[in-house]
Amino acid sequence: MISTRLQNILYLAALILVLAVNAFVLVRVYQNRTGTPKSLVELTERELRPSYSSFNENSGLAMDVVWRTFNQNDTDYYWSSSSSPDWFDEAKLRQLDFQIPEGEKRENHRRYRPRPLPKRVFVVLEMNSPLHDQVVARLEKKAAETRDKLLHDPAGKELQASLKSAENNLEKEKVGRSRLFAVDAGLDADVLRAAYPDRSRYIIARAIVRMQSSGGNKSTKYRGWIARLGIARINVPKDLRDRLSFLGNSATSYRMYDKPPRYKASLGYGSRFEPWLVSINAM
Repeated sequence: MISTRLQNILYLAALILVLAVNAFVLVRVYQNRTGTPKSLVELTERELRPSYSSFNENSGLAMDVVWRTFNQNDTDYYWSSSSSPDWFDEAKLRQLDFQIPEGEKRENHRRYRPRPLPKRVFVVLEMNSPLHDQVVARLEKKAAETRDKLLHDPAGKELQASLKSAENNLEKEKVGRSRLFAVDAGLDADVLRAAYPDRSRYIIARAIVRMQSSGGNKSTKYRGWIARLGIARINVPKDLRDRLSFLGNSATSYRMYDKPPRYKASLGYGSRFEPWLVSINAM
């Protein structure tokens, strides 16, 4: 049996540990939010969505940052972060200190199968990116082409279904999908900020990136892939949760990008490149 004195010592040690951890967290938060924010960007529900999992827990409300990539060769370009962006080529991989196989190792890729470890880097996320306009233009073109084909075959059920799908995707892109796109990456945040100085438009965030390969032995190509942001889920402070009460039970439902956003929010990134919710208001 553990003596009462030993129990008291253990309880005291546990209490000190909890207090120390809380103090450490508070100091980090204070350090992150001291001074001018590295970024302060206004987003909407399109780019900052209620986390589905957080509503199934009692731990409070959280928001997920919804970001995207764009690749000219990707047929599913309307999905979030679904591909390697155009700019993440071998030159960018080398800038991020990835070792690109050369010579025999490149020609015999299937034999060597390099699996480099992921790297921690900084990525640039652009709000209201022109890339979103490109996605809209591609979807408009696809809908128009399908509509023209249907004129020559009005009874074609497959064409009718294709047109409905194309128009549906176009409407979702215009109304509900994120306009926050990853546009660059680097190892030095200051260098990236010099290239993208507008703090109200460009977020510089920590991220995990990987190198991936495609093609046969002698035609092997290497590209980069953004695996995830360092922090993509943000807790809503207690003093801001009441501002989302107008969502009601609909906040817990999965939205299909077919309705306009219901709120706008200011998202700040501090000196540690960690995000926090500055404000949130109904639209």
